[in-house]
Amino acid sequence: MSSYYVRRGIALVTLSLIFCGIAVAAASADVIQIPAIAFTERSGIAKIGDAQGGTMTNAQGKFYAAVPFVNDGDFVCRLTLVHRDNDVDSQIVARLFKKKIIAGGMPFAPPVLMARVQTGVATATSGVASVSDTSINANKLTLNSAFYYVELEFGSDLLEAIGVQIEYAPAC
Repeated sequence: MSSYYVRRGIALVTLSLIFCGIAVAAASADVIQIPAIAFTERSGIAKIGDAQGGTMTNAQGKFYAAVPFVNDGDFVCRLTLVHRDNDVDSQIVARLFKKKIIAGGMPFAPPVLMARVQTGVATATSGVASVSDTSINANKLTLNSAFYYVELEFGSDLLEAIGVQIEYAPAC
């Protein structure tokens, strides 16, 4: 076999390995997990809730947590709420927001709603359940020009939240 074909074969194998390595790296995702007991209540809360075994219980109203993304330019791929909804009359809603930082801009301009998930109103769960949203709005992370946070809203004090998971990657 001539050295031309050997060199060509080595080059093809090398390029294939490089391509596969890039494909594998691009497909890997990171997940940020924020436990519900880490969320902070704001004024006007009907009930601040309790922490029981790592689960937020007996809460009612809106609670907030910052999202510590680290890779600028990545994309948010999925928002998941992990919960137990034992009330068929109300729900928990989790919303992911992007608050743009615009020097000289209006500080009270509304944030961008990126994703929203909610528990079922008509159905209750006896154990741990999750609900996800993959249709993310404005999903590219711009860490130098925006803050990110999650809002949990409890419709009644009979709902229980374990936390949220946010999946992000170089590509979804």
